[in-house]
Amino acid sequence: MAQLKNIEAFLNNYLELDKYQDYSVNGLQVEARKKEIKKIAAAVDASKKVIEESIALQADLIIVHHGLFWKNSQLLIKGVLAEKIEELLKAGCSLYASHLPLDGHPVVGNAVQIINSLTGVESTKGFYAPLGVNIGACAVLKERTLLDEITKQLKGITNCLNPLLWNFGSNQIKTVAVVTGSGTEALSECKEEGIDLLVTGEPKHSAFYLCREIGINCLFLGHYLTEVFGVKALGEELAKRYNVETIFINDPSGI
Repeated sequence: MAQLKNIEAFLNNYLELDKYQDYSVNGLQVEARKKEIKKIAAAVDASKKVIEESIALQADLIIVHHGLFWKNSQLLIKGVLAEKIEELLKAGCSLYASHLPLDGHPVVGNAVQIINSLTGVESTKGFYAPLGVNIGACAVLKERTLLDEITKQLKGITNCLNPLLWNFGSNQIKTVAVVTGSGTEALSECKEEGIDLLVTGEPKHSAFYLCREIGINCLFLGHYLTEVFGVKALGEELAKRYNVETIFINDPSGI
């Protein structure tokens, strides 16, 4: 039977938590009484709905991208936060969070999972390391591809019904970068690296003018929808490694 301490140690090492200067408190955020793990729930956010559904489905461990604790936030255990922790502890269900390490991981990361789903990719590499470690990925395509075709592919990959496209660059795409969630800070690096299309989750008002002025295409597919890939892939990895059941709990924000 899989032990919580072994899964925790594996995740800390596999995701290389120590390499990342993150504002998330990554790692095991809530340690409950159950030490044998039979079922793992994966989700993007540690919402009340996710916690309640995971417990109802008898999960012993929840792995999320956006956890309960963040650095520089007021760590008072009260209100909704207290309710979530109380529910977890009462049910004996632990909670593990991985933010930036799960964005930039070269195998199960959000960005590389999207990049690897594109057709006609010639080569890939890590991309955008504002704090010294890549949190995105980029690809060179075998042939220049119409922007509309790439957009159609990415809509299908992420199940995004209403993408937003800032079409300020070439209509012929050779290089694509992905920085999931909120990634418009990577626009300047895209310009420096000759990226034709930046794919991210949600837009920022100030980024619109920079994007237009430097002549980059930017496609927004939703913060939530671009970040389901990492926890799903990590759940699959744990299922194979520890022979445990894993489930994905969907709680989309629409953003």
